[in-house]
Amino acid sequence: MSIQDTATKQYVSEAEVFADAFNYLIYDGEQVIKPEQLTDMDTTQYVIPYHEDEKGKPEAAQKYRDTLKTLAVKTDDRYTYLVLGIENQSHVHYAMPVRNMLYDAMQLEKQVRDLASQHRKEGKNGTSEEYLSGMKKEDRLSPVITLVINFGGKKWDAPLSLREMYGEQPEKVLPFIQDYRVFMIDPMEMGDNDLQKLNSSLREVLAYIKYQRDKARMEKLLNEDSKFSCLETNAALVINAMTNAGIAIDPNKEVVNMCEAIRQMVDEGIMLGEERGEERGEKQRTLAIARRMLEKNYSKEQIVDITMLTKQEVEELSRTIKQ
Repeated sequence: MSIQDTATKQYVSEAEVFADAFNYLIYDGEQVIKPEQLTDMDTTQYVIPYHEDEKGKPEAAQKYRDTLKTLAVKTDDRYTYLVLGIENQSHVHYAMPVRNMLYDAMQLEKQVRDLASQHRKEGKNGTSEEYLSGMKKEDRLSPVITLVINFGGKKWDAPLSLREMYGEQPEKVLPFIQDYRVFMIDPMEMGDNDLQKLNSSLREVLAYIKYQRDKARMEKLLNEDSKFSCLETNAALVINAMTNAGIAIDPNKEVVNMCEAIRQMVDEGIMLGEERGEERGEKQRTLAIARRMLEKNYSKEQIVDITMLTKQEVEELSRTIKQ
């Protein structure tokens, strides 16, 4: 897992950010989904065998989703139960409709397996058809909604539906071809009014990514958005990881004053992605992410493998946390 993947996964898994993203997608920014209504789910999923192990035997492939949560939300005097997932993208993925469809299908299949297991434990096998199906006639599944967030800073030019991935098809055939849509938050396609519909620090993160190479817009952003003066550390880590900003971040502090650092970069003519900015912030960014991983109980071996820090550096960082 890359530094970018680690930073975005940790950030989006925060309930406030996760809820904000789906409130934007589903409710146009209205705060319907509350962070406390979300429950973390196991992101490990299995698919049916489609490759062989070393002995030539079929084996199930294990897949990991970025972030997955369940939601019970009351709207129109009734409760809605949903499974919500977010996939963080640092690069454009030209097979995203197929990838999301597979993830969602695996989650639905898991729900069927869980129902079948529950019925067996309770000794309620039902009719022969219900037994073979693994579901009773009255059983219902929870819908799965997957949202993709483009953190990469490059306009998404890949297909956003399964049909876009097919070649031209005869008009008579089209009604019989299943489609699958990709729901996406892409800062490069968002206007300022769209950004204002976000209520968490996700607004500042996406705005920064959108305007990272526009000095005038960046200065305007800093003047108009006071949250940049006290941005959450996890949000600042994402900005650093995705834009090579090179902004100094103290992992011991909960917030970062981005305004001062960004204005200094603008004054010096250093904008994001330039070599000087990369060199200045790379080490601090990596150490800050490693610290967060230690706090979330990642093993030291995992941190060394993911961040490429030395074992000695991770040990020293661990000691400073315990002091």
